[in-house]
Amino acid sequence: MSEVNDRFRTQLNQVLTAIEMCRRDKLVLPLLVLLYSAMDIMASVCRAKSKPEVQRGDFTDWVDKFLLPESKLPCTSEELYGARCGLVHSLKAESSTSRRGTARPIAYAWGEGDCEALNTRIDDRKITTLVGVQIEDLLNAFGKAVTECFAAARKDSSLGERMREHTAGLFDEYLIPPDKGKNIEKA
Repeated sequence: MSEVNDRFRTQLNQVLTAIEMCRRDKLVLPLLVLLYSAMDIMASVCRAKSKPEVQRGDFTDWVDKFLLPESKLPCTSEELYGARCGLVHSLKAESSTSRRGTARPIAYAWGEGDCEALNTRIDDRKITTLVGVQIEDLLNAFGKAVTECFAAARKDSSLGERMREHTAGLFDEYLIPPDKGKNIEKA
C-alpha cells in the first residue's frame, strides 16, 4: 500500500483510539457515534471510483462484505445503516428506515450487560421492532472487518486502487499544528 494509505491508517487509528477511550470511560453514546462514523469512513474509501461521495448502498455493501460475515451480530446491514443514521444525525435509535419498517432499531447491551437477556426480553415481549446487539461484539466485528478490508485491498488491485484514490487529500493536510501557524504572514 502506498504512503497515503499509511497516513489513512494513522488517522483511522486515531479514531479507533478515541473509540477505545470511550469504551474505557463508559461513554457509550460517543463510542457508537464514532464507531458508526468509522464504518462510514471505511465504506467511503472502498466505494467505486465513479462515486464522488459515499451512499447508503456503499455502507451496506461494506458491512455485508467485511463486517457481518463470521460475526456474532444478529442484525442486518440495513439495521446497522439505520442505527448509524439515527445516532449520528440525531442521537436516537430510530431512523427513517425504522419508521418505514425496513429495519429494526438496535438496542444495545454493553459491558456486564447481557445481550442474550436483552434479546430474550425483546422476544418475550414480542417486540419485533427491536434487535439486541452487544457493543463489544460490534467493536470486535469492526476490528476484524478493517483488518479483512486491508488484506483484501492487498489482494484485489481494484479495491486497493479505489482505497488509494479515496484517501487522497486526507484531513491531516488541513491541520496546522499550533507551533507552525505563528509565522504565517498575510498576503
